[in-house]
Amino acid sequence: MPSFADLRCCDGLHLQWHEEPGVELHGLLAGKTGLTVRRAWRALAPHLETPVTLTPDQWHVLSALTNPGTTLALQEDALQHALQELLAHALVVPARPNMPAHRGHPADQEWWPLAAVMHRMSRWQGVDSTHASVRAEVLDMAAMTARRGPMPTASPATDATLHALPRVPADDFDALLARRVTCRNFDTSRSLPSELLAQLLQRTFAAQGQVRMRNGALLFKRNAPSGGGLHPIDAYLLVRDVDGIRPGLYRHAPLEHALQPLPAPPEGLEAFARRAVSQQHWFAEAHVLVMLVANFPRTFWKYRRHNKAYRVAILDAGHLSQLLYLAATQAGLGAFVTAAINEVDIEQALDLQPLADSPLAVCGFGWRSGLMTTTEFDPAGALWEALPAHE
Repeated sequence: MPSFADLRCCDGLHLQWHEEPGVELHGLLAGKTGLTVRRAWRALAPHLETPVTLTPDQWHVLSALTNPGTTLALQEDALQHALQELLAHALVVPARPNMPAHRGHPADQEWWPLAAVMHRMSRWQGVDSTHASVRAEVLDMAAMTARRGPMPTASPATDATLHALPRVPADDFDALLARRVTCRNFDTSRSLPSELLAQLLQRTFAAQGQVRMRNGALLFKRNAPSGGGLHPIDAYLLVRDVDGIRPGLYRHAPLEHALQPLPAPPEGLEAFARRAVSQQHWFAEAHVLVMLVANFPRTFWKYRRHNKAYRVAILDAGHLSQLLYLAATQAGLGAFVTAAINEVDIEQALDLQPLADSPLAVCGFGWRSGLMTTTEFDPAGALWEALPAHE
């Protein structure tokens, strides 16, 4: 084991004070409230999947490493045990470059540390968000209002000096926007023509123009804005029911406007679709699901350790999801986007590395069903009012 002097804290280490309420049975039986609070420091780092709760000895070791000159009041065996555990979690690494050390993916060297930790720790694996919402009684607006009270709303204007703006007569674009309603009811009885799939991918993800720079870098333009003109979002498709295209996983190549087949998920396509969108079955039944995967090295090529780079990637995913909504609506299809996804499961299925390529959201589109079996939010009645009545 390296000596204490040859060690340092890992890159991007953050320490969080954590308090977790609980119930102590003996206290309840003794007639007390039984309420307890567990308090501890937790270590978070970009290479960790979950926080590590620190023991007092581990905390003292990290404090000494970050504050040179600190005297460690630990016995030698306690010090070595704490160091061994910290090295196992790679929270402590060798200080000298020629010594073996844990390293994350090279992409993490260009991350702004706070963003890297937030991205890593906010990813889900195996989460059933539908079951969790039912259990918490927040699956629909009525249940949420009953449990949490009225939703905060925009305050009405009261200033008498307000300058009123004219209501411009609606045109075809306004009608298109009115029909842009998140679809939670897909018609699984008919397949989607491949021409519609190609049209939506061309309008949303395909390169509309390319420029080769003198230094060899290739820039391309999409129909959506992108921070720095980098377009770091890749579209990975789960095709369920499209004429002429075998069901499976694909990557859309934006420069060639082509589909690259990928290995099938071991659990099967339908099970993976549900897992990807955290068991939101109404989304998993879309004809095509699109996983918006951020290629972080492409963003960090320009914005290195930049405190806005991660936000820019998220905004890019939002721009593309909105464009896909409009393209689908114009084509007479329904669309959705959700951030309630199991990122870790998607990364494993697509063989991605979380600090290099990671999904930020999942979109989807397909034929709308004529029956609303799952509630959709259409207060203007632009869509469902014109459909046949349903039970």
